[in-house]
Amino acid sequence: MRQSHQTHRIKRCLQTYMSSNINELKLYFGDDYCIKNKKVTRKTDKSNVLRQYKRPAGKVKISESVSISNTFSASGGVTSKILNAQLGYNVTKTNKFSISWSNTYKYPVTIKIYPIYSITTGEVWEKNLFFDDHVGNFTAKKAIGDDIVVKQRKTKK
Repeated sequence: MRQSHQTHRIKRCLQTYMSSNINELKLYFGDDYCIKNKKVTRKTDKSNVLRQYKRPAGKVKISESVSISNTFSASGGVTSKILNAQLGYNVTKTNKFSISWSNTYKYPVTIKIYPIYSITTGEVWEKNLFFDDHVGNFTAKKAIGDDIVVKQRKTKK
Protein backbone atom coordinates (compact mmCIF):
# COMPACT_ATOMS: atom_id res chain seq x y z
CA MET A 1 0.00 0.00 0.00
CA ARG A 2 1.46 3.34 -1.04
CA GLN A 3 1.23 6.23 1.43
CA SER A 4 0.52 9.73 0.20
CA HIS A 5 3.00 12.41 1.19
CA GLN A 6 1.73 15.28 3.28
CA THR A 7 3.24 18.65 4.12
CA HIS A 8 2.32 20.73 7.15
CA ARG A 9 3.59 24.34 7.57
CA ILE A 10 3.61 26.67 10.54
CA LYS A 11 4.76 30.25 9.90
CA ARG A 12 5.41 32.35 12.98
CA CYS A 13 6.38 36.01 12.76
CA LEU A 14 6.93 38.60 15.45
CA GLN A 15 5.36 41.37 13.35
CA THR A 16 3.44 41.67 10.11
CA TYR A 17 5.19 43.57 7.34
CA MET A 18 3.37 44.72 4.23
CA SER A 19 4.85 45.47 0.83
CA SER A 20 5.13 49.18 0.16
CA ASN A 21 6.81 51.88 -1.86
CA ILE A 22 7.70 54.64 0.58
CA ASN A 23 10.01 57.63 0.28
CA GLU A 24 11.43 58.59 3.66
CA LEU A 25 13.45 61.51 4.98
CA LYS A 26 15.33 61.15 8.27
CA LEU A 27 18.38 62.79 9.82
CA TYR A 28 21.63 60.90 10.24
CA PHE A 29 24.34 62.54 12.38
CA GLY A 30 23.93 65.98 10.82
CA ASP A 31 23.85 64.72 7.23
CA ASP A 32 20.52 64.45 5.48
CA TYR A 33 19.84 61.10 3.85
CA CYS A 34 16.68 59.66 2.43
CA ILE A 35 15.62 56.35 0.98
CA LYS A 36 13.94 56.36 -2.42
CA ASN A 37 12.23 53.53 -4.28
CA LYS A 38 11.89 51.53 -1.07
CA LYS A 39 10.28 48.10 -1.40
CA VAL A 40 9.56 45.72 1.47
CA THR A 41 8.71 42.04 1.02
CA ARG A 42 8.56 39.03 3.31
CA LYS A 43 10.19 35.74 2.38
CA THR A 44 11.10 32.36 3.84
CA ASP A 45 14.76 31.60 3.05
CA LYS A 46 14.57 27.94 1.94
CA SER A 47 18.33 27.91 1.24
CA ASN A 48 19.06 28.27 4.97
CA VAL A 49 17.94 25.29 7.12
CA LEU A 50 18.24 26.38 10.77
CA ARG A 51 17.31 22.99 12.23
CA GLN A 52 16.31 19.61 10.85
CA TYR A 53 14.72 16.70 12.71
CA LYS A 54 13.58 13.19 11.77
CA ARG A 55 10.90 11.86 14.11
CA PRO A 56 8.87 8.64 14.23
CA ALA A 57 5.07 8.62 14.18
CA GLY A 58 3.49 9.96 17.36
CA LYS A 59 3.80 13.18 19.32
CA VAL A 60 6.49 15.54 18.09
CA LYS A 61 7.67 18.35 20.35
CA ILE A 62 10.26 21.07 19.75
CA SER A 63 11.31 23.49 22.46
CA GLU A 64 14.51 25.46 21.87
CA SER A 65 15.95 28.77 20.67
CA VAL A 66 17.40 29.64 17.28
CA SER A 67 19.52 32.63 16.34
CA ILE A 68 18.88 34.37 13.03
CA SER A 69 21.09 37.24 11.87
CA ASN A 70 20.00 40.39 10.07
CA THR A 71 22.15 41.00 6.99
CA PHE A 72 22.66 43.67 4.36
CA SER A 73 24.49 44.26 1.12
CA ALA A 74 25.10 47.69 -0.37
CA SER A 75 26.88 49.54 -3.13
CA GLY A 76 28.59 52.93 -3.26
CA GLY A 77 28.91 54.73 0.05
CA VAL A 78 25.98 53.05 1.81
CA THR A 79 27.11 51.90 5.28
CA SER A 80 25.45 49.93 8.07
CA LYS A 81 25.29 53.18 10.14
CA ILE A 82 23.28 54.95 7.45
CA LEU A 83 20.94 51.96 7.06
CA ASN A 84 20.52 51.56 10.84
CA ALA A 85 19.37 55.19 11.05
CA GLN A 86 17.16 55.07 7.96
CA LEU A 87 15.51 51.71 8.61
CA GLY A 88 15.20 52.03 12.38
CA TYR A 89 16.90 48.74 13.30
CA ASN A 90 20.41 47.27 13.45
CA VAL A 91 21.07 45.65 10.07
CA THR A 92 23.82 43.38 11.48
CA LYS A 93 22.15 42.26 14.74
CA THR A 94 21.48 38.60 15.57
CA ASN A 95 17.93 37.94 16.80
CA LYS A 96 17.00 35.02 19.05
CA PHE A 97 13.67 33.23 18.53
CA SER A 98 12.13 30.70 20.89
CA ILE A 99 10.46 27.71 19.30
CA SER A 100 7.87 25.93 21.40
CA TRP A 101 5.74 23.70 19.23
CA SER A 102 4.15 20.24 19.22
CA ASN A 103 1.84 18.12 17.11
CA THR A 104 0.88 14.47 16.70
CA TYR A 105 1.37 12.56 13.45
CA LYS A 106 0.30 9.06 12.36
CA TYR A 107 3.41 8.74 10.19
CA PRO A 108 7.16 9.47 10.53
CA VAL A 109 8.11 13.05 9.71
CA THR A 110 11.02 15.24 8.67
CA ILE A 111 10.91 18.73 10.17
CA LYS A 112 12.89 21.64 8.77
CA ILE A 113 13.01 25.12 10.29
CA TYR A 114 13.79 28.07 8.00
CA PRO A 115 14.20 31.79 8.77
CA ILE A 116 11.64 34.35 7.63
CA TYR A 117 12.99 37.74 6.60
CA SER A 118 11.52 41.15 5.94
CA ILE A 119 13.57 42.18 2.89
CA THR A 120 13.96 45.90 2.19
CA THR A 121 15.53 47.20 -1.02
CA GLY A 122 16.04 50.76 -2.15
CA GLU A 123 18.34 53.64 -2.95
CA VAL A 124 20.08 55.93 -0.45
CA TRP A 125 20.28 59.60 -1.45
CA GLU A 126 22.08 62.46 0.29
CA LYS A 127 19.84 65.53 0.45
CA ASN A 128 21.36 68.76 -0.88
CA LEU A 129 19.90 72.23 -1.20
CA PHE A 130 19.47 72.16 -4.99
CA PHE A 131 19.63 68.47 -5.96
CA ASP A 132 20.07 65.08 -4.29
CA ASP A 133 23.18 62.90 -4.71
CA HIS A 134 22.79 59.16 -5.21
CA VAL A 135 24.90 57.39 -2.55
CA GLY A 136 24.13 53.78 -3.54
CA ASN A 137 21.67 50.90 -3.47
CA PHE A 138 21.00 48.37 -0.71
CA THR A 139 19.24 45.17 0.29
CA ALA A 140 18.61 44.59 4.01
CA LYS A 141 17.21 41.34 5.43
CA LYS A 142 15.63 41.59 8.89
CA ALA A 143 14.95 38.31 10.71
CA ILE A 144 11.28 38.34 11.76
CA GLY A 145 10.41 34.72 12.50
CA ASP A 146 10.70 31.08 11.57
CA ASP A 147 8.91 28.73 9.18
CA ILE A 148 8.45 25.14 10.41
CA VAL A 149 7.89 22.71 7.53
CA VAL A 150 6.79 19.19 8.38
CA LYS A 151 6.81 16.51 5.67
CA GLN A 152 5.84 12.89 5.78
CA ARG A 153 8.92 10.72 5.57
CA LYS A 154 9.03 7.80 3.15
CA THR A 155 9.21 4.49 4.95
CA LYS A 156 10.70 1.26 3.68
CA LYS A 157 8.26 -1.60 3.19
